[in-house]
Amino acid sequence: MATASQVTTSLPAPTRPRLQAINQDYTDLNEQIHQATHIIGLPDDWDTLTGHARSNTAKRVVGARADWVLRWILEKLKDTADGGAQARASAKAWKLVDWMIEILPVSRCAPLLRDAGFLTILEKVLEERYSADATIQLPVQQGSHPRDDSSETVQEDLQPSRKRKRGSGASTPSKRTAIESAGSLALFHAVTTTVRSIRDKGDGQGKSEGTIQSEHMKMVLRTESAQAARILKHWLSAVERIHSSRQGASRLGDYLDLSLVVEIWELRAIDGKDKSGASVEQFSTECLIPSLLLSQALHQPITDGSKQSDYSATLSILDRMIAKHILMPSRTAFFNASTDKGTKQHERSAELLSSSLEPLSAKLLQAAQIQDSGVELPAYFAPLFAAAPHLLHLIIRSSPARSPKARTIEKPWIQASLVTIAQCVGCSLAPPEFAAPRASIAAIKECITILASHNVNIDTQVLRDLFWFHSGLKYPLNQKKCVNWPLIAALVRTDASIFLVDPKAAPSSPDGRPTDLAAFLFEHVSAANVESHNLNDDDRMDVDDGDHTAVARAFLGPDEVFSKNDLIQNVVVPIIHAFSRNRQLLKFIELWDDELRRTVPASRDALTEMQTRIWEDRHLILALAEVFEQSLTLTQVTTLFQKHAERLKQFTKKHPKKALSSAVIIQAMLRSITSDEIIEALRPAMLTVWKVYEEWVQLDGPSQSPALEMAWVSLCFLLRHLWPIYFHESAVLQEELIQPLLDRASKDANSARKEEPNRRLPSSCRTAAVIFVFVACDHLHTVPDTAEIVHKRLQKTLKAIGPSQIEPQELFTTLELFCTEYAQLLAAFDVDATQKVLSRLLETISKFDVQLGGPLIETLSASVFKQGNAIVEASFVSVLLNVLDQTDENLHTSSIDALLHISPSSLSREQREAVLDKLLGLLKTAPTAAAPILNIMVNLMQLPNATAKISADGNALFNIANALHEAKMEFLPVTQLLQDLVQMTLGHLTPNRDQAQNKVFFTQFGDQVASALKESKTCSPAKLAVLGGTLLATQEWGSLLPPKRYLEFLGNAINKWSASQKTVLGAYNQIPLSVLRKDDDLFDSARKQLQQWIDVQCPTNPLMSTEMLPIDLWPTVFAAIAKYQLYQGLGGTIWLLELASKLLGNSSIQQNDSQLLQNIRETFAPLKASEKLSGAYYCISIPKDGLPPQVAHQLLHSVVASMDDSEEVEADLKEKKMALLPQICSLLSEARGDAAFNALLDNLNTILLHKPNMSAQHNIECVLTTLLKLATRSSPRLSPAHAPAIYGRLCETARLILLLHRGRIGGRFHLLLPVLQSLLLCLFIPNPNRGAALPPWLDSPSPANPTRLTATNAAQYTHLLSTLCSPTQSSVQRTRSATTLNDPIKAAREYASQYVYPLLSSFCRFQLYGRLDAEVREKLMPGIWEILSIGQLNKEAIEAMFAGLGKSERDVWRGVWGEWVRVHGRKERKVKEER
Repeated sequence: MATASQVTTSLPAPTRPRLQAINQDYTDLNEQIHQATHIIGLPDDWDTLTGHARSNTAKRVVGARADWVLRWILEKLKDTADGGAQARASAKAWKLVDWMIEILPVSRCAPLLRDAGFLTILEKVLEERYSADATIQLPVQQGSHPRDDSSETVQEDLQPSRKRKRGSGASTPSKRTAIESAGSLALFHAVTTTVRSIRDKGDGQGKSEGTIQSEHMKMVLRTESAQAARILKHWLSAVERIHSSRQGASRLGDYLDLSLVVEIWELRAIDGKDKSGASVEQFSTECLIPSLLLSQALHQPITDGSKQSDYSATLSILDRMIAKHILMPSRTAFFNASTDKGTKQHERSAELLSSSLEPLSAKLLQAAQIQDSGVELPAYFAPLFAAAPHLLHLIIRSSPARSPKARTIEKPWIQASLVTIAQCVGCSLAPPEFAAPRASIAAIKECITILASHNVNIDTQVLRDLFWFHSGLKYPLNQKKCVNWPLIAALVRTDASIFLVDPKAAPSSPDGRPTDLAAFLFEHVSAANVESHNLNDDDRMDVDDGDHTAVARAFLGPDEVFSKNDLIQNVVVPIIHAFSRNRQLLKFIELWDDELRRTVPASRDALTEMQTRIWEDRHLILALAEVFEQSLTLTQVTTLFQKHAERLKQFTKKHPKKALSSAVIIQAMLRSITSDEIIEALRPAMLTVWKVYEEWVQLDGPSQSPALEMAWVSLCFLLRHLWPIYFHESAVLQEELIQPLLDRASKDANSARKEEPNRRLPSSCRTAAVIFVFVACDHLHTVPDTAEIVHKRLQKTLKAIGPSQIEPQELFTTLELFCTEYAQLLAAFDVDATQKVLSRLLETISKFDVQLGGPLIETLSASVFKQGNAIVEASFVSVLLNVLDQTDENLHTSSIDALLHISPSSLSREQREAVLDKLLGLLKTAPTAAAPILNIMVNLMQLPNATAKISADGNALFNIANALHEAKMEFLPVTQLLQDLVQMTLGHLTPNRDQAQNKVFFTQFGDQVASALKESKTCSPAKLAVLGGTLLATQEWGSLLPPKRYLEFLGNAINKWSASQKTVLGAYNQIPLSVLRKDDDLFDSARKQLQQWIDVQCPTNPLMSTEMLPIDLWPTVFAAIAKYQLYQGLGGTIWLLELASKLLGNSSIQQNDSQLLQNIRETFAPLKASEKLSGAYYCISIPKDGLPPQVAHQLLHSVVASMDDSEEVEADLKEKKMALLPQICSLLSEARGDAAFNALLDNLNTILLHKPNMSAQHNIECVLTTLLKLATRSSPRLSPAHAPAIYGRLCETARLILLLHRGRIGGRFHLLLPVLQSLLLCLFIPNPNRGAALPPWLDSPSPANPTRLTATNAAQYTHLLSTLCSPTQSSVQRTRSATTLNDPIKAAREYASQYVYPLLSSFCRFQLYGRLDAEVREKLMPGIWEILSIGQLNKEAIEAMFAGLGKSERDVWRGVWGEWVRVHGRKERKVKEER
């Protein structure tokens, strides 16, 4: 095959007849192209040449021949017959055109391309290859007609699909699709390359041609608007089709580049009648649907390994085109349209936008018609429904709202757009005849969510209309209704005030709409079916199996699950807060009361399960508690409570069911009140309620379960409120009012027993009675002469806590409450009773699974030892030991879990030794539980246990090792625990080794050690752990285990234990350097042994590749190399850092990163300053290719942390040391990724905290400059998911500068001020289109998931401002010994006050461009008050600042100053404002 350098030099003559005879001599197009290229002198591989080879070949081709070939191939491409379609589908034909364009000058190729109608050819190829199949895939029978995009053919042949028979020999559609996709991608690449060549010629980029000639080439790409729109349409369809096939992931830059077709569109000849010049009609008709489909396809979750950022440029182009040609002209027409004076704001319509969206409306209408016909809705429609919220998102983004006034002006346009989009998806603000498709409701819900995310407020009437017509509560009339709870929740989340009564509203509405929408909604909430998890019981819409994308599942998939908890949290609770904000909480309580009375439960059959009503749910009561006291006055609370107390008393005997509503509200009020003043005011009414509930619970007839449960719960709250002010000091009241109820509660707790058939209460009632017993006993046990009563009632009640008495969920809640808050009640029992109670509790807890029982037993153990009662602690341990003798595996597990959390200091030595002896026996009989058992023993051995078997028997530790070896439990965590146990045991015995008992122990233990040292070939890892612990515990007493003998043992073991080399290497690493340095021969011997082992493992090229050893062995090997300085013969510390970078870059050993970095730090600590600096600069220069960006920065941090904080004498070293911080700042300003950012900031903070000699004034300025960049838009792109952590770290670093290096800032506080301003701005939530000033790590990934800083971040910024305004003595004192009459803190405050006024003005200005979250503002304002506290020192400066503010900013400042005066009461400081 010829190459580019082998071009034919002598062509047969003449060539023209041969070219003319191609069509007659050959019929195959590819053969014709091959002959044509051969005749004109192109090599055989001409279609694969690129770069210089291609350009050199093109220069050798004769222009006349290329002219003929171009004319010839264009004739074939524009042919309307079948041959033309074949030519247009040939990638080689398009490549040939591209070659001829490059060869010929503009003056010769431009006329040929224009005459041939190149754009018409382009339109045809795109239409033929990419548009016919880019349509809805309906289920049709075999042999059906090809699909088409027209609305007339979409519903044709709607036949159910047939399953393909198995064993068919024909190629499957998936295979044909893959082949066609690959060919389509190659063809599209050839077409785009040809168009790009024409564009480059037109721009003068191909060759140096004149401007006039370039214009001739541009004319090739210029056409009328209609054809340009069709080309754009087909091009977008082609890109969407290629992208959907997932065949173009490797050539993202080719098929996703829309710049070529956009340029063709921009070069179009605009119709003279189009005054706007935007070609709205043509773009809407042809390009809107393809643009939206492609945009939604690119927004799909990534599954092919590419990144979402790869699509950002294409998405940006699509959004700009839609905004430029649809949205902005529609906005201009909307504001230019004349409106009648009587037209209300919510009635204005966006007519041009409505007409522009007609193609989308037609498609979505098709979807509704298909659904009405009973056919499965194709997944093709899902992205079209998803496009509707995206359009609203673009409308808000493209709206030029920069100030509050501009946002007010834009509100009618955004509102009209929402109404138009709602009409487009089939949710017009009019009574619907039929129910809207679920996808339409989902689209409207997303639109409402987008409005909320952008903080856009629209007319409440529009939201009310959406609720009334499309919530499914009222419409469609006379048809089956499906309540759209997710839509209602979105409306509530956006503006819950739509459900408040409008005082200006008409008393009646022509469409029968009630004035009080909240009452209307609550009626349906009461009627909601909450028996199942899902409130929607309508038939779910099926999805075509052809495309299971995320968008299809979201819009066409099964109904969104909306449970009872969702209904309360997302609908009812936000409405509660809306009533509270509008000071109408009493109105909500009134509506709540109405629903409670209206939905009184009927008599329940004994066999049916009791269901809790929505209006009695705990979450609703807790939500009310959050706003109750702050929303109502003392008078309102008192009046409300008295009202329901009287009703409760009145209806108890006459109509008991009518009293239940007041019982629920009283219970909620009792849970909500915390103020002592309110409790005191309600005392008479509380006593009334107490007496009523006393009658309820003392009733001996058939019980009303809900009433009894509420009575017991309310009595718990009443007792807590009344005990300090009424019951505490009166024994008579306690005996008359509390003790009878305590007796009744203890009986109710056991009412499930057969001896009381008339008092059989459900589990929930018994649980409430149990809790009352706990509360009453907790109060009574603090007063004299009540111990016997508490003992009897509590013991009787605790017997009822079991799975046979209480349901599992309520049993778990009761046990959790007792273990957490009432474990101190166990002190009321004697030893035997305490052991019985604890035994029953332990047995009950053991029946739960590990996930539930584990935390319970942990809580119980912690509570027992927290109370400090010796009897209870001793009883608990005795019970646990007794349980260990039983055979129940669950009890064993629970007992072990409890022992893990005991406190050794709380037990006597006898108890500790008993536990140790029991566990020692368990290790022999049940070694599989060795890890937790050894953990408990290590915990107990923190204190001496001289007579325990493990301390008295010298063979015990080795017996444990043998048991672990036989059970094959020698895992690294287990052997480490064994080593710790040996070290602690010997550590207590070694100081007293001369005692008789200890002498016997060490004699036995020494024999075992000697025996183990002789068995180096067969010794186990467990015995090695015993030897290692022995060496660590007896460093000063070397005769028990001589270090030299131990090293010989390790030297033999490392070569013989091939399966435990990691264990042996770990033993080398654990030998203290103090032991090795006692004798120089020891260190050299150990080093020699390790070097020999490495030479055996890597004989040819020692340790140059991490693949030479098992990857899990490398961290241990690296620790040995660093500790024993094996790197000295391999390249020194630089080699060690290089190896460390390879290991850190390996994802398989990331869990050992901290230990590896600690090894680096310990290695560099004793080195000279010059070696440390060399290592630091090497870390900065480590190549980043193939390594995570943070690896080099983590190594740098280890080296920097090892540096001494001393001033260098040598000028060269001092200069290098001082230059290190600026280089770190430079790297930080360009950090790639969150891990790199954290590592570099660790370096920075380490220097600021511990290395003051490395931070001169210039260095501090570099740090401030870097912080400013990180807090502004020029920051590197970090993850928005970690925005709060990023902000917190920036505040921390800025505070370190003020705290430790305030003096080095000197007179350059003007560098600190922009940092403070940028950090302040980050706390604000920007208004729409005002997020450009925020750093990239605060960008929101989606409107529904905005990135926000938290109240914790505001507190961090306040801490920073406090450090600025209230410096510490150490941060401003220059010398420690100097004494002066001047107060340095006062001087620092006065100096700082000169720079706070711009910060205050920024605070006022930022409030015009954004808003503060309520919790963020609460934490931020103390910092602002700190600023004002020093800012008011200079009255003239405040007046000057006020004069420099704008009008709106002055209004904000007046509010801030007024709040400051109210908080601090300093009216004399108020500035005179110019009115």
